[in-house]
Order: sequence, then C-alpha cells, then structure tokens
Amino acid sequence: MLLCIMLFESRGLWQHSRLGYLEFEFVTLQVPSNPDLRLLVYTANPATLELLLAANQRGQAQELYAGGR
Repeated sequence: MLLCIMLFESRGLWQHSRLGYLEFEFVTLQVPSNPDLRLLVYTANPATLELLLAANQRGQAQELYAGGR
C-alpha cells in the first residue's frame, strides 16, 4: 500500500539575524488520496547543524525558535 509520494526535493537558504546563512535540504511528501495534504521534511546540512548545535549549547535555542528576536 502506497501511503505517500515524494513530489520533489530541493535546498533552501535562509538568513538568520544572529547566525547568518542556514542551509537546509527538504523533501515534499504528498498523500495520494488527499492531494491537499503535504508534508515538508527539512534536514540541516552539516555546517548549519554545527551552528544550530553551538547556539543550543550557548543557551540561545529559544531565540532560534522565535526567529532571532
């Protein structure tokens, strides 16, 4: 039984106000029986992951989730 299909995969680059550029790869999954339902799964590249882990260790995780505010 097919539960979902992968529509496409791509990369995205975002600029965070404090961490700088963050790069993610993502895939979009869709449920064939309901095409309005889509799930995007983001995975940080190794350099971005290091930045995020370092910020978390410095206690800045809450700022990251709040969009750098």
